[in-house]
Amino acid sequence: MSLTYLPFSNARSVEELRQELRKNVSDEERVVSGFLAGVLLAASLLRGNHISWIRLALGAFLVRRALTGRCPAYAVLSSNTRHPQIYSKKDDGTFEHPSSTQIRKAA
Repeated sequence: MSLTYLPFSNARSVEELRQELRKNVSDEERVVSGFLAGVLLAASLLRGNHISWIRLALGAFLVRRALTGRCPAYAVLSSNTRHPQIYSKKDDGTFEHPSSTQIRKAA
C-alpha cells in the first residue's frame, strides 16, 4: 500500500448524503409525476375554464415533486418510497431502524 492511498476518496460527502436522504419519492414515482404534470399543464393551457386553475396548481405541485424528489404529503404521513428500509414509524410515534440492536445490562 503506497503512502498516497486514500481509502475513503470515493465516499460520498455528508452534504450529498443529506440531500439523498431528504428525498422521499422513488425514481419511478418521479417519472410518473413528471408525466402527469405535463398532461395537467397542457390540459390547463388548452382549456380555459375555471377548472384549469386547479389543473395548473396540481400540475405545478407535481413538477416540483418530480424535480426535487420530495413530497410534503409523504413527509406529513411519515411515508418514504425512496428509502423504505431506513426506518419504520411505530404506534407510539417513535422510529425504529430495521437493523438496530438492543444491548441490555446484565442483571
